[in-house]
Amino acid sequence: MENQYFKRLLCILLGTILIIFTSLALSSPVQADDFGCFEKGANSEQCKGGKPILANSCSGSNSEFRCCEGDDKDYDISSKNRNSDVTVLAIHGGLIEPDTSFISRELADRYKWNYYIFSGHGREQCLKGREGSPEERNFKRLHITSTRFNHQKALDLVSSHPQSVAIHGYNPKRRKYPKGVICVGGKNESQVEAFINYVKVNSSIFTDAGGYELQPINAAEPKDDDDGFCIEPKPPLSGINKFNIVNRNCTGKGLQLELSNLMRADLANEDELRFKALDDIIYGAIKEAMDISSSNCSESMESS
Repeated sequence: MENQYFKRLLCILLGTILIIFTSLALSSPVQADDFGCFEKGANSEQCKGGKPILANSCSGSNSEFRCCEGDDKDYDISSKNRNSDVTVLAIHGGLIEPDTSFISRELADRYKWNYYIFSGHGREQCLKGREGSPEERNFKRLHITSTRFNHQKALDLVSSHPQSVAIHGYNPKRRKYPKGVICVGGKNESQVEAFINYVKVNSSIFTDAGGYELQPINAAEPKDDDDGFCIEPKPPLSGINKFNIVNRNCTGKGLQLELSNLMRADLANEDELRFKALDDIIYGAIKEAMDISSSNCSESMESS
């Protein structure tokens, strides 16, 4: 009898542990990063050693990971150095985080800034084994976390200029925030503050035109009344890791914006007049943030 009691107790205990681990797994964020990094060369901790590298996947023997570069293939890269102080980044463009490519190019063209855009549009051989919508499948396969995105062309462009801004999109299925929430991050605290202040001062222009409330939140230092936005569910969207590509300019400090899918679609909407006000506010806030930082690369090297 005593043995049977302990066996039952052990079964209950093991079952409880299994339920806990299962619930944790289901509640954890989608683990993309099928590719450890874009290229070889970064340290193993940064690149999640042992995973394939995207740039070498086409020539590799593992057909499961064959994702090739090209407009008619699985991803393409567009970039331009206009010798501006500012570089705009969209490393999760195309179908990975939809509309970030459009927003980044529009922003760069508006102010004649440099840009680097990685756009995912995977074919079946690249997306094999990944389920969901085209956007979900591209995210699961071609999303490389900002701290592991080490394409040398992108690093060369970013590091040779003093300012950078990265446009990202958060997952509305996981982060059930109001669509006007903007998670403002990156290591440049002055730019974070300037962006937030500009949006708050000018947001009524959009709401008066029939728009929704805009809620810019400091993702690195959220307040108690921010309802956990930008930090829950984990991981937080602070963008302050030194390996984050937006912080790898010559000053070591950048600005990162995480936008909802609905706001990104509105920024890409060229048909409805009311979204022109949204364009002017978001792009104007980024310009305001960039204008407050006047340091150049030579000054940054001298100060370090």
